[in-house]
Amino acid sequence: MVAGLFLAGAVPAMGEVETPVGAIEFTPEERAWMVAHPVVRVGHDPTYAPYAIEDSPGKIVGIDPDYLALIARRTGLRFKNEVRADWLMVMADFRAGQVDMLM
Repeated sequence: MVAGLFLAGAVPAMGEVETPVGAIEFTPEERAWMVAHPVVRVGHDPTYAPYAIEDSPGKIVGIDPDYLALIARRTGLRFKNEVRADWLMVMADFRAGQVDMLM
């Protein structure tokens, strides 16, 4: 499912999903998932430049957040960056259900 988000374009909105012109259409199951998960928690290891790094104000910057911004524009999903100290902590929180998606 998450891999499909990278190629996608449907926009979930309060129980309904609209498809932008020229977008890839999702299956009913994928649309239901997006409606149920309008904010996706994304795990980041801020020591993994150039993919993800924490800038001086504490914001995650790099290739990963750039991709997330593109996916958000095409799908209507919102992403919440969940920063952990290292990759092992990101993986542990993913397995524990504290993070929805890994980059």
